[in-house]
Amino acid sequence: MKIAICDDDKDFCGIEQESIKSIFKKYFGNEDCETDVFNEGDELVEAYNKKQYDMLFLDLELGEKNGFDVAEKIVLINSNVIIIFVTSHDNLVYEAFKFRPLGFIVKSYFEKEFSRMMRKIIEKLIESRQVIEIGGRQFYTDSIISISSFQRKIYIKSAKGVIALNDTYNKYVEMLEKYGFIEASKGV
Repeated sequence: MKIAICDDDKDFCGIEQESIKSIFKKYFGNEDCETDVFNEGDELVEAYNKKQYDMLFLDLELGEKNGFDVAEKIVLINSNVIIIFVTSHDNLVYEAFKFRPLGFIVKSYFEKEFSRMMRKIIEKLIESRQVIEIGGRQFYTDSIISISSFQRKIYIKSAKGVIALNDTYNKYVEMLEKYGFIEASKGV
């Protein structure tokens, strides 16, 4: 998962970055959550052209350019990017909706609201087929190398190693085909 944070308040960027990493670790364990911080909107737009972030946390007040200007440029590049506006001014919520953001977080309640918003984020990631749920845990589809079963356990192999879960393999075979997985042999 590639996430960009854009805020001209450098101290708040640190708080945001730590909260995001902490919550993603809670939900996705050892899966990578790469966060880059930008203090100017133009820096983010330039980086987005190269890196194509999955999710953006945009402050609405960024000096000369505001978060709406930045969102407008990025939505032209990728209309499916997940945008979450972050601001001190909750009166701007209605103007934000034209960019179809996933949400809107008021800075003074960031940690509380972000934890609550994580459910929406996971639903959106599942809907966009970047995340699957196996054995009650979430996994990024592009990080899974293989899934196999042995003695009523599912073993999920990724670049980070192997995770064993207590579950049955057969109920996931059909679901995993939707994500491009093929059954190479019985139980793998």
